[in-house]
Amino acid sequence: MALELGLDCALHELVGEDPLTTERRNFHIGSRKARTWCILYHIERELAVGTARKPRIRELDKALLRPYLDLPVSYPSDMRFISTIEIVQLRSDIQSRVESATSVSTISQSVLQEFEQKAQEWFQYWDTRFKAYNVDEDSLNRISLLTQKNYSRITICCTILGRLHKNANTPCLAVMEEVVRRTAETISDQLDVVSRSKSYRWHFRWAPTYSALMLTFSLVLALQLANRWPGHLDKAQTERQVRSVLGLLEMHPYQSLVLQVRRMLERSAEERLPWQQRLATWPVEEPKRGASMQSGRQHNPPLEMQAPVNSSEDGGAIQHTECIDSSNPELENLDWLSGGSIFGNWTLLELGNSMSYDMSMFGGNGAI
Repeated sequence: MALELGLDCALHELVGEDPLTTERRNFHIGSRKARTWCILYHIERELAVGTARKPRIRELDKALLRPYLDLPVSYPSDMRFISTIEIVQLRSDIQSRVESATSVSTISQSVLQEFEQKAQEWFQYWDTRFKAYNVDEDSLNRISLLTQKNYSRITICCTILGRLHKNANTPCLAVMEEVVRRTAETISDQLDVVSRSKSYRWHFRWAPTYSALMLTFSLVLALQLANRWPGHLDKAQTERQVRSVLGLLEMHPYQSLVLQVRRMLERSAEERLPWQQRLATWPVEEPKRGASMQSGRQHNPPLEMQAPVNSSEDGGAIQHTECIDSSNPELENLDWLSGGSIFGNWTLLELGNSMSYDMSMFGGNGAI
């Protein structure tokens, strides 16, 4: 309907108007149309990401966004969604280049550096602009700049890692190691910001589902990285960070998100126990009365207790060996990137329905 009403042209028309010659009433009507379109545009783009589909509308001309804020009919509150649109478009542009690249290993460093530079310029510009309006440093507007920059960096790193793992014939191990390091560093920073920001915690009580999904994604990814790459994320410290943030997620109506993270925490804590203690905690099903032991239901131990064939030290079977260097045991942990990994399918974290889920939705082989 918005397209049929021509709202997609409102921003271009408004910025092109001369405030001195345009009738005041028409100018204000144009500003409402432009504001409505910018908000609808952002919602549609983020819904597209959340449902793993292509956006239905083309990108906004970024050359029009900041000039719009300089018009007398704009409001300081417009800065929030205009700044968000900018970082989302920057993230989308970088991801598109990674997805279409023929050799990801050769461009991964350059695109990450490019994003870091542009994202930092974006952050400084908008943080300075909010500060000029006497917006407090711990306010939601300024904190969200940092969280959005971190989320964008994480998703770009995930896109790169997914592509690197698919390119079996690419010498990608060193590049992948560096991208994992950056991802772990950003995840840790993000959880620290979320746990200490009062304004973020306050707003989360009314946050949309998308915010809860992104927070869940960060928690899940942090636990995955700490388990598979302990050299980049300390497992015990990461679990403490996750628990400190989990209380925030408990305020959201979709409690299945909380249950999924709790299940991962319990599994992670169990893996630190000695083999004998873990065996003692497993439930054993009794055979039915009057039936032979052979006809009773047998208890199958978890996969990590079955003797793996060609497995890494943590019990995960290595299925993709093209990028694996057997001389470096830590790099055998790349098996969790195989198939539909959390990196490629993180949008599937939307658990707000009655279906039951397990960790297979987060990784190609399931399980931490």
